[in-house]
Amino acid sequence: MYNSLGCKNCFNKGFCNQDKIENDDMALLKAKMLEADFLILSSPVYSHNVSGDTKTFIDRISYWCHLLRLAGKPGLVIASASSNGAHFVIDYLEKIFRYLGVLVVGRISIFSVKEPDIYEREKCAKIINEYLTGNLKVKSNEDLEAVFQTMKYIISNQSENHAEFLYWKNSGMYNCNTFQEYLDKLEYNLV
Repeated sequence: MYNSLGCKNCFNKGFCNQDKIENDDMALLKAKMLEADFLILSSPVYSHNVSGDTKTFIDRISYWCHLLRLAGKPGLVIASASSNGAHFVIDYLEKIFRYLGVLVVGRISIFSVKEPDIYEREKCAKIINEYLTGNLKVKSNEDLEAVFQTMKYIISNQSENHAEFLYWKNSGMYNCNTFQEYLDKLEYNLV
């Protein structure tokens, strides 16, 4: 494991100093997420919350939540539990994805105390296939628009040389009035 610096360099300057540490795979994981056509975020339930490893991973990409860095990607959230608490984890994972700009298209809770819900899994597999084959496109929704408007307000109050402001400006997101407008630009490679 690594030391948590809490330096806020990622928020203020746009990169994490820990990504340069030898034997740290976050730079590789970030690149893989940016390349991915579909994302899955999952965790076992630990005391009605995500596991420590999952929380550490989320903390390491938390500055991406200010950037909606994974905008335009569909995703699925999964929680596994021995008995209960999955809805807390599912809700949290969905919230993280939303702030990353990911459209959550499925939610699965897996419990070891009952038979798996085959119908739910098959439904999610079908949805994933629809996005991967291009039959479905990522569209904004009320939750994503709320995140976009909240973050745009926060970003607009930052100095013009702040890393987050520069990301929004350089990505073309700052000039968009809605998240859907930004998604449309991404789809047609206008940004």
